[in-house]
Amino acid sequence: MFTALIFKIFKAVKSATKVVNPFYWLRKAVIDTSLDIAMHKLMEGIISIVGEETVKIYSKRVFDEEMKIDTGVDDIALDCSEQMKDVTGEDLEKYLDLESKK
Repeated sequence: MFTALIFKIFKAVKSATKVVNPFYWLRKAVIDTSLDIAMHKLMEGIISIVGEETVKIYSKRVFDEEMKIDTGVDDIALDCSEQMKDVTGEDLEKYLDLESKK
């Protein structure tokens, strides 16, 4: 009971010093308000991004667009076919014979 009374007195003295402290009011007005506004904007951004991605996934709009990835395989196949035009049947047989003897 005695410690509760001391705690209440300490809390009252601390509150009284806050009232006359200009740094407390500066922090309360500028920093705390700025942090609250910044946190609200950050959370709004996160919620909107998560919401958009959720709508894309569950509405299956992601799968509507077929993406074409250029791997360069078509160019390689074209180069190989151009090189193979110069190869005759005899050259191919010689190559296969050499490969089978290895």
